[in-house]
Amino acid sequence: MSPIESHLKQALEADLRQVGVAGARVSVLSADVEAWSYRVETEGRSFEVGFNHRDLLWARETTAGRQKHLVSNDHAPVHASTAARARAVVLVARAVADAQFPPRDPPVI
Repeated sequence: MSPIESHLKQALEADLRQVGVAGARVSVLSADVEAWSYRVETEGRSFEVGFNHRDLLWARETTAGRQKHLVSNDHAPVHASTAARARAVVLVARAVADAQFPPRDPPVI
């Protein structure tokens, strides 16, 4: 794993913890200068996140029986710079957290 891949993996793990997804396991699926993707596994759920070949941010749930597209940045390509990727990790972490812990309806009073 390159230093950039390692840094982004650590950033994703930290961002997941920050948004309440503690104990997530992050593994690199693929990474090069232009694209990267990670698998994120939480308690009973799995997700894939990253940039595709066009440098578009994406996240999808891959849990058996729950495959679902979560988020993509199709309308605003994110350049493959380290800084842009690091910022995008926050968006991905929030998408994973929202899927893992969906917002609850406010209590009816």
